[in-house]
Amino acid sequence: MLMYLLVEGILIGFLASIPLGPVNILVIQRTISNSRKEGFYSGLGVALSDTLYASFAAFSVGFILQFIKEYDLVFRITVSLLLLLLGFFIFFTNPGKNRSTGETGKGNYLKRFASTFLLTVSNPLIIFLHLALFTSFGIALNVNHPSEAFVVLLGFLAGAVTWWFSITGIVSRFRNFFSLKICLWFNRIAGSLIILLITGSLIFFFLP
Repeated sequence: MLMYLLVEGILIGFLASIPLGPVNILVIQRTISNSRKEGFYSGLGVALSDTLYASFAAFSVGFILQFIKEYDLVFRITVSLLLLLLGFFIFFTNPGKNRSTGETGKGNYLKRFASTFLLTVSNPLIIFLHLALFTSFGIALNVNHPSEAFVVLLGFLAGAVTWWFSITGIVSRFRNFFSLKICLWFNRIAGSLIILLITGSLIFFFLP
């Protein structure tokens, strides 16, 4: 039974990490412009944040939904501003200046981890994806069964880490085929996409 829950947790964690959102684009951009390690550590930040929200979704569905509903405007504006700043940062980043020289220290990796963790954890709307996935798999965690909850969440984290290990490896493997000009245009396109998506979502939200 526990092994079955572990496999389900891994699958949910893997699926939850696939959607290409703004933070995911940032991880890929860091992998191309800097190194696989920086991309992977950034992905770990996303994975940990996703696991936290997955636990909230599975344990406290009703409470979390009410909390988000009550503070929806504050969350939406704060997250949108952060992502807009991120979009402008990516747009104006010159990948030629960010190429890894093999001297990136552990402190910088921790900064990459912390930045993506904070960006992802500041967006509680991701919980809706987790709610949909847990519902589709028929999984509802219970505090009275801590071992089952631990196994599912451990599997979720493992699935998310597997995704980021795989995608950063693939991107890093082919990064040498990207010229600096192509990387620069990748930044322009990624930054523009983030800015347009967030601006559009804000306009749609405030329209009557």
